[in-house]
Amino acid sequence: AAPAPAPAARSKAWSLEDAASAWERVFRTLQASQPRIAAAVDGGAPTAAGAGEIVVELPPGRQFQKRTLEQPETRAAVEKLLAEEAGGPVRVQYRVAEASGDFARRAPKKDVYSDPGVRKVLDAFDGGVIHVQGDKE
Repeated sequence: AAPAPAPAARSKAWSLEDAASAWERVFRTLQASQPRIAAAVDGGAPTAAGAGEIVVELPPGRQFQKRTLEQPETRAAVEKLLAEEAGGPVRVQYRVAEASGDFARRAPKKDVYSDPGVRKVLDAFDGGVIHVQGDKE
């Protein structure tokens, strides 16, 4: 008789701290391998996590990035990396933060997307910001 199929891998239940660490590793991997996706998730942070799911809050005004991340191919790429971290399937839910509250306190002081010079370069090259270093004041 043929051996029974192996049980499907199950994702571990993550604490929010574990999810944040995994998210940072996934972000670094995306920076190296898929910078377009990295630009869309940049600034996002897990706000809730559980077995098989993670909720990532994006900075205020990032509805376009949210729509990009929800496209099937993009979603699959991010969820594949998270599944490697979790040891099983992970579903990501994206939310865009309100301009007030906790997100406003942890967001960078300067919104690089509103800088006219940055906008001009991004528009000229149909590009995106991949990573923003923290303010050095």
